[in-house]
Amino acid sequence: GSYNSNLLRFTLRYLAEKKPESVDIITVGKKVKDYLTRRNVEIMDSETGIFQSFNYSLSSEFADKLVDNYLDSDYAEVNLLYNEFKNAAQTTIKVERLLPLSREGKKSHLDYIYEPGVKEMLEILLPKYLKVRVHKMLLEANASEQGLRMSSMDQANKNARDMIKDLTLVYNKARQSSITRELADLVGGAEAVV
Repeated sequence: GSYNSNLLRFTLRYLAEKKPESVDIITVGKKVKDYLTRRNVEIMDSETGIFQSFNYSLSSEFADKLVDNYLDSDYAEVNLLYNEFKNAAQTTIKVERLLPLSREGKKSHLDYIYEPGVKEMLEILLPKYLKVRVHKMLLEANASEQGLRMSSMDQANKNARDMIKDLTLVYNKARQSSITRELADLVGGAEAVV
């Protein structure tokens, strides 16, 4: 439903702005891969079936692949496009820059001493930070899909209950009409006999 169609339309607009020939695309999921392939958009790589047995190690491997591609190539940036979970019935399409990292927030004039050194800490923390961000994105996308799926099923159940109620009313009216006709026939037959 709207989960895929909104994201796919947004992706095409995003690619049109970025000039598709200058963008390498890695997709997550079969629908987006098939959709872009049908529109002759070149896909560099695709991850399908990631949510069947989704866990942190899978998203960690995917994050490693993104980082390796960034480091091995001349990419200006790595962006993630996904549905962010708001609630079971609502998602928001989000574009998040993964790489290069940017400094956000206030700059401090304080000078801290790090143990071990800053370089050693960043070598340990940055890969973990990137893996957690990719995992969060995949969790948001999965939660959005499941929430919208749950809302769709709830709406289908409500529609089915309404349809059953309407059909029961029609059936009861037809049954009452049939009983009334039979009674009228019996009364008319009894009067004819008397």
